[in-house]
Amino acid sequence: REFIRLANSELARAQRYQHALSLVLIDIDHFKIINDQFGHHTGDEALICFAASWMAEKRTHDIFARWGGEEFILLLPETDQHHARQLVERVRDKMLTKPMVAGNNRLIIKFSAGISAYTGSETFEQLAQRADLALYQAKQQGRNQTMIAELPQCEKTEPEQPQRSVY
Repeated sequence: REFIRLANSELARAQRYQHALSLVLIDIDHFKIINDQFGHHTGDEALICFAASWMAEKRTHDIFARWGGEEFILLLPETDQHHARQLVERVRDKMLTKPMVAGNNRLIIKFSAGISAYTGSETFEQLAQRADLALYQAKQQGRNQTMIAELPQCEKTEPEQPQRSVY
């Protein structure tokens, strides 16, 4: 609830000042295997290490939270989708090159991510839904990758034709 409260505040600020803002949904790939193979205690430690990796990379004004299970959410004020992707890929590179230590196990954690850029008029729920769809696409296309959400389709209206006077 606190994340959503802070996110709505940041969305209002982004809209008011016309600043960029991006939302990232992150899901650890095949997390169930870690729990099944190494036990839930190791799984819990892996979640803590995973979160710590993100906390070390984010800026102080970025908002990071566990979203549920092995899913996390990151709000990046004043950040466009291109720079959001750079952050995600920087974290991915570090995780792939430096295994995490959880219990007596060294784990390479892979994750999928979906990024949505704020359009200036949508709700938090709409922004999160687009990020979730992008995350789903990343998982469907093989996991361990980042997808950027498409912008919402605006209703297209016919441009107004100038009125013609008939004399």
